[in-house]
Amino acid sequence: MWRRRILGLTVVLEVVTGLLLLFAPSTLIRLMLGTAGAAGAAEVVGRVAGAALVALGAATWPSAGDSLPRALRGMLTYSVLVTLYFVYLIVRGEWLGPLLVPVTVVHAALTIALGAAWVTERAGDLGS
Repeated sequence: MWRRRILGLTVVLEVVTGLLLLFAPSTLIRLMLGTAGAAGAAEVVGRVAGAALVALGAATWPSAGDSLPRALRGMLTYSVLVTLYFVYLIVRGEWLGPLLVPVTVVHAALTIALGAAWVTERAGDLGS
């Protein structure tokens, strides 16, 4: 039950972020990266979009006999990649808006929770 909840929470947060990027990208970029300019921020947003595409590929990769939910695998992949990239941005200190650290903490927590759900799911598969 908790696996479904953490996956649902993660999906809702990412959909809201996606909608903000669609309808108010400069506001979200300014809050996360501390800049209103799109020139340098385009590289950051492009890498996050790249992480999303890798996660999409992981979610839809065909696998025979794998009962691991594809949505969980895809969201875990995305969350790991984005968390690592946001930590990298914080360490470099070049892009540091008021929301970058809190968003990174949330992503890290979701990554840990999704990882725990994945391990639990895999352990259940192995026990079957």
